Amino acid sequence: MRYLKGSVSLRYRDRELLHLVADARYMTHGQLFQLAQAKALEVDRPVFNWRVRRLVNSGLLRKQVVP
Repeated sequence: MRYLKGSVSLRYRDRELLHLVADARYMTHGQLFQLAQAKALEVDRPVFNWRVRRLVNSGLLRKQVVP
């Protein structure tokens, strides 16, 4: 099956990370990683960073820099 160009295939872990952020509204990268570890979603930091970066690049998560 072919996907549309620019589309993202969401896996269970992706959806759960998005739910964690949606429930909190604002969260630091470290806090999200700690919650992901506590819920056994992701324990490997490089894989977690890749997953979050992929969600940011697709526009599903937004990075916000605090001044």
